[in-house]
This record gives sequence, C-alpha cells and structure tokens, in this order.
Amino acid sequence: MRSAATIARVRRLALAAVALALVVYLSMLAVRPSASSVLPTWLRWFGQPGSWPTMVIVVVVLIALCVFDFRSRTTHQTRNVPITVIAGLAGTAAVLGLSSYWNCHDATDPPLFTPVILTGSMFWGGMSDVQVGGRTCPDPTPIALEVARLTALGAIFTGMFGVVIAVFRSQLDRLRVSLAHTVTAVVGIDEDTRSMIGAVARTMDRHSTLVVITGGSDEPSEREAHLQRARVLSVDFNQPATLESLSLWRNLERLYFMSADPSTNLA
Repeated sequence: MRSAATIARVRRLALAAVALALVVYLSMLAVRPSASSVLPTWLRWFGQPGSWPTMVIVVVVLIALCVFDFRSRTTHQTRNVPITVIAGLAGTAAVLGLSSYWNCHDATDPPLFTPVILTGSMFWGGMSDVQVGGRTCPDPTPIALEVARLTALGAIFTGMFGVVIAVFRSQLDRLRVSLAHTVTAVVGIDEDTRSMIGAVARTMDRHSTLVVITGGSDEPSEREAHLQRARVLSVDFNQPATLESLSLWRNLERLYFMSADPSTNLA
C-alpha cells in the first residue's frame, strides 16, 4: 500500500505535468495562433483571445499546484517552499509573457530584446497594453498574456507575504498561542534535544498546538521547531517572571522540560 506521502507526490507531479502542458500550449498559441488547429473542433475555444473559461481553468490549476507545494512541507523542504512557489510563478509569467510579446518588434524595436523588456515590465507594474510601431501589440491580446500578468502579480504578492511572515513571525506565533485551545509546551531545547521535537509532535492531538519555549535566539533550534509546525516563544530563563507571564499556561495540556541545565528545569 502506498504511503500518504507517495500518493501526495504523485498527485503533485501529475498536477505539475498538467500545468506545464497548459503553459506550453498557451505559449505556442500566443506565438502562432493557428496552432489551435491541432485540437478537435469542439475544443478549439480553449486558449482563444477573450476565453474566460480558459483563464479560469489555467489559474485554478496553477493555484492548486501552489497549494500542493505549500502543503507538502517536509523536514528538508519547508523553508524552500515559498521560494519554489515564487520562482515557479515568476518563471510561468516570464514564459507566457515572452511568448505573447514575441512578435512585437519592428525596425526601431529590435526582436528578442523588445519582447524581453516588455516581459520584464510586468514585474514592476507594466500591466497595460503597449504600443510598438504605432500599434497595440499584441492585438488581439492572447490569453497567455492575461495569465502571465496574473502570475506575475501572484509572484510579487507571494514574495511580499513571505517577507511579512518572516518579519512578524514571533508576533504571529504569540497570537496563535494565545488563541490555541490546548497547548503542548516544550521548555528549553539545544543541539542534543531539538530532534525530539518531532517525536513530541507525533504524539499530539491534531487540535493541540505545539509551543517551544527557548531562552533566546537559537536559529537551528527555532528552525527545527518551525519545521514541525511549532510556535516558538523566547523568554529570559534568568527571569522566571517572563516565563510565568506567558498566556499559554491556562490551556496547557502537556509539558516537557528539555533544558540541559537542571536548575532551569527545576525553576
């Protein structure tokens, strides 16, 4: 019987293959509109300019693929997932945009460089129609360009979201802890005990929140905790009042002491 991780990987690869096929087809159609003749007559509406069902289908597939990437967080992948999603969206926008602008050149706007510049402009706000040689190009606007603009915006906002999460992670962790119904707390972790966080996480009820309380900025330990979807709170173990003031104690379900200093555990 296949494991859940294997099934999820197969589904993600299948979805990625579908997304790749859609992007390739839309890119080909943007460069050569007559390429739609390869499809059966009843399906030739797909990819035509102004076809909103095409846009909905492609956008839904891309969003689903991003969601799969975010959910497939393993110990080795989690911190790379946002970068992978941003790179995927940016790459998709670049391919679709370059294909859409491929024929936009004339005597004063050289080929290759002009499509590249027009494609790059999408990433700093250039979402309106452009004029090349006194005419709107491309005309009509291919669906590939509409999807490219949406994915470029998606890459920009995903990057902004990642920065916000990184900057305000400690505040978000405190908020999540204060809203948790039940809490499993781990106090004090170091190089020798941080691997036990995963073991503790596997014994928890899915409705419980895992909280790791550290004595300061310990990046390896905090990274390990976040990989296990734990919330990390930093306190000063030399001042017990900072530990006592935490809001999690009223919802505490289980408590683990893992500090290497016995006096800290006793305190």
